[in-house]
Amino acid sequence: MERYSLKAHFLHQTAEIYDLKTNVFDNQIYSSQFTMKDLIALRYPIGNFEYGKTYTVNDTRKHINDIAELPRNLKKIVKKLRDGALDKSYRSHGWTARQVIHHLADSHMNAYIRMKLAATETAPVIKPYEEQLWAEMEDGKHGSAKVSIKLLAALHQRWVDFLSTLSEEDLDRGYYHPVNKRTVTLQEAIALYSWHSRHHLAHIKIVANGGVLKGGKSAKAEFSAKSADQSSDSKQRKGRKMSEEHKEKIRAAHAARRADKPVQPEPAAIQKRTRRSSEEVAAEKAAKATKPKLSRAEVLALARAARKPKAEVKVADAPKRTRRTAEEVAAEKAAKAAKPKLSRAEVLALARAARKPKAEVKVADAPKRTRRSAEEVAAEKAAKAARPKLSRAEVLALARAARKPKAEVKVVDAPKRTRRTAEEVAAEKAAKAAKPKLSRAEVLALARAARKPKAEVKVVDAPKRTRRTAEEVAAEKAAKAAKPKLSRAEVMALARAARKPKAEVKVATEPKRVRRTAEEIAAEKAAKAARPKLSRAEILEKARAARKSTKEPTASEVVAAAVPAKKPKAAANKAKK
Repeated sequence: MERYSLKAHFLHQTAEIYDLKTNVFDNQIYSSQFTMKDLIALRYPIGNFEYGKTYTVNDTRKHINDIAELPRNLKKIVKKLRDGALDKSYRSHGWTARQVIHHLADSHMNAYIRMKLAATETAPVIKPYEEQLWAEMEDGKHGSAKVSIKLLAALHQRWVDFLSTLSEEDLDRGYYHPVNKRTVTLQEAIALYSWHSRHHLAHIKIVANGGVLKGGKSAKAEFSAKSADQSSDSKQRKGRKMSEEHKEKIRAAHAARRADKPVQPEPAAIQKRTRRSSEEVAAEKAAKATKPKLSRAEVLALARAARKPKAEVKVADAPKRTRRTAEEVAAEKAAKAAKPKLSRAEVLALARAARKPKAEVKVADAPKRTRRSAEEVAAEKAAKAARPKLSRAEVLALARAARKPKAEVKVVDAPKRTRRTAEEVAAEKAAKAAKPKLSRAEVLALARAARKPKAEVKVVDAPKRTRRTAEEVAAEKAAKAAKPKLSRAEVMALARAARKPKAEVKVATEPKRVRRTAEEIAAEKAAKAARPKLSRAEILEKARAARKSTKEPTASEVVAAAVPAKKPKAAANKAKK
């Protein structure tokens, strides 16, 4: 299809078939079994392709469908091939099934590119290739067939997507074949590669069927390489005899080769598993049918025992839980239904207790914060709204004080820096510009000093920790390995103690606040509803009083409390009356 013109190609095929026919007659084996039609059927199982025909749009759709079905059909046939069948040929002097699969990938990649060129250019001249030499290369003769099958699946997906978008005007475009010296339209090229897919698929089917033709004759026996070699050797040996002197030279060369070859010990013969007869298979099935059926638990137990190592199998296994009967399940459900139902709080408490380690359960936990009621949230919002608004500097100061530890809060805070005016900023910039510029090292030194706390600056810095040697690391690992291993509960307890501040650790943990029952909540709501409602002014007054009680009195408040205020004259006269 690539190297010859149509006429030369047909003459070459006829001559090759005649040579095969002559070899069959020379061997005088199976010569009466085959006719010329059988020989042609081996090379062209679905017939040869006819050039120059016209095709309708429906024909083209059918051909595109054939191209799309090739990867799937090829996978099905290759699965039927037995071991070694990929390296068998469908006829004498023909390609093996492996070479045919690789040839399909090579040919269809070229076809895809040719059709793309024809659709985008005006009658492009294609580049032929030597398909026979490609098939005889190392990757074509011994490469993995799976790779080419996967390649065909992806290639045909792209190919079919491309062909499905072509219009009738696009199908009239074509490419020029320099060997055949004719222009091939896309419609004819699609038909050609539809035939090409089915043509080579039929070759692999012959190999999968054991080399049997449609008439039931054995192609393997007819076209075996052995018979062809025997016929050629018999022709060459006619009228020629080997001298005794030449025979002696050959014998001496064989003996010298055997003497030079080192004697290798024979490997232990591996006993191959022979194919079982139909009687053995039937007997095994009957024995299997008579065995008692195992439950699912027993099957899983046998599978686990088979997976265990030999040393592990010797250990006495604990008794496994067997599958419960329907009566046991019903009894368990009845016992479960008879138990009193737990509240959501009790269920959650049990779940938390089950998750805690044993050692952790004994430790008295700190009191947990309960969910606030709607009234508490509303009161807090009202109190927050009644407070005077703080400036940004005051908010930041409160945030810093909240972050500081208790011991640090007692320290007298330095006076806070207020927002600078434009004049102060300008004066500071002028003073900064007048200063001499510092080097990078000096700037970094000043930055490090500014980051250090005041107390830390005075303390003499401890010597830096140097990199440990391999001996020190090994000694530390050995000491760590010698220590007794802690349980998970002990490790968690140590981690919690390390996270707690020192002052917090000494404080005795308060008892937990238990969750209130529904009756307690109802009683609290009733008592709250019975109270007289306060006005907004009274609520704000209470909030201010609560805030004042926690706030330290200022100097002016202390003076006002010490000196009694003078009563106005009108008020004094009223009091006298």
